[in-house]
Amino acid sequence: MTYCITGAKGGANEQPHPLAGQRGSTVQTAPEATCRARAGAELTELTGLPRRSFVKIEFTRGELNKRLKAILGPHAFDETEFGEMMHDLKGTPAQRERKLRLWAWKRLDPLPPNTLKMLGHGMDHAVYTDPDKPGKVVKISVASLSLLVKWSVLFPHIGAAMPKSIVAKGEALAKSENRRYAVLASYFPAKGSVPTQTAEIAPVSVRRAVAEFLMHNDVLPNAQRICPEIDRDVVEMPALVRTQDLLPQFDKPSILHFSLSMRYPEMLDKAPLPSLYAAGNDNWILNHPSTFNEEAFQYFVEGTKLEELYKACLSDSPKGRATRAAVEDFLTRGIDFMNDSREILDVGGDGNAIFDEGRYFLPDVLSTPDIEKGLDVAAQTLRRLHELASGQGGKPVGRREIGTLIFALNQIRAINSMAQALDIPKRVHLLPPEEASRQIDWSGILEALRRFLPKDDDSSENVRVLRPKPVLIPVFGDSPWRSRVA
Repeated sequence: MTYCITGAKGGANEQPHPLAGQRGSTVQTAPEATCRARAGAELTELTGLPRRSFVKIEFTRGELNKRLKAILGPHAFDETEFGEMMHDLKGTPAQRERKLRLWAWKRLDPLPPNTLKMLGHGMDHAVYTDPDKPGKVVKISVASLSLLVKWSVLFPHIGAAMPKSIVAKGEALAKSENRRYAVLASYFPAKGSVPTQTAEIAPVSVRRAVAEFLMHNDVLPNAQRICPEIDRDVVEMPALVRTQDLLPQFDKPSILHFSLSMRYPEMLDKAPLPSLYAAGNDNWILNHPSTFNEEAFQYFVEGTKLEELYKACLSDSPKGRATRAAVEDFLTRGIDFMNDSREILDVGGDGNAIFDEGRYFLPDVLSTPDIEKGLDVAAQTLRRLHELASGQGGKPVGRREIGTLIFALNQIRAINSMAQALDIPKRVHLLPPEEASRQIDWSGILEALRRFLPKDDDSSENVRVLRPKPVLIPVFGDSPWRSRVA
């Protein structure tokens, strides 16, 4: 099935948004536009322009509003959320661009208008209802579309027919996910804890603005990048599509989430306090014997849905006792699953693991194909970082391995800390016990992990140039379906 059913611009005196002025183009425009650009390093750039050239400042608040409406889709864009995001958009230019890109990603509706109704969005997929599949939801993997779009740059135009060999590799990936999902389901109660799901590779109709956003990996067009033009309003591409039982529990405002709400301390603008970070990792990554560290636990769950769930487990009411029993069962079974399969249960986002009336449901805890057997990948990355931090040399570590390690550390900390808080003896083991008993320089590890974040002083990375600049297109092996290989 193809997932496509046929069926306020800023004023003249509007002030530029803080992101404005980082990128522009030489155009004939009013002289006052040039005056607004004369600030800081941009003045130097202007002196190198021909005398009759002018600079237009782009992406004021109104223009960003219009651009994001085009990218997200009219039904996914919310004016109130946009205003709140703009109010909170702080930091260096690179940090603001990253926050803007992430905000758009988590709301993206890739389908054309008048197609399926989008119910929600995760980091991997957009979730829809399909009138042809009552009682089901359709989850289109935006992550797989992003990889396909970038890979398709190698073809004459976006939307060109994908080689059969590439589609076949995608189908093999979907088959592997169905196998992994069956293993996950076998560890949990058979009464619907893990909703029935099938994965397949299916053609998906994607709006041009979405394809451009995924191709550039940025809300703001980058004049330095030369990318192919997309000459159609809608392009059809294969994507990983999952069909899953609809959970009516999502309509209840009272449900609780075992979720870190995407709060990963390694990626926060402000670095964690070294002593708390080391204590938490010694306790819940290396599993060193210790009493429960309430201060470290509160730091790692602060402001998350998991904090709310933990408080509910402490209640002595009938509802609280039922919730605690459900969480204990989930943790006991989940720890066994992770240790046996070396897969990582994904409790990073809201809605992945939910609790309601003494039962729990796991619609999204299976890690994406990018991090299959992620515990082994994360363990090897941690070893290499430890060697580098301690001056033992070793093989350099790439951004993708760093991403897998950050993901693994947060899921393991969440699961092991809650297990200790609820007096459950089992623990997830990232490293073998004999290796985990050694000391690790967590300050050095944290420094290495945060080296991949946008820098505090990134002005040199945002200097505009006046001519095209070649860039490398990332191609992973001979297939676009994975950005990491476990």
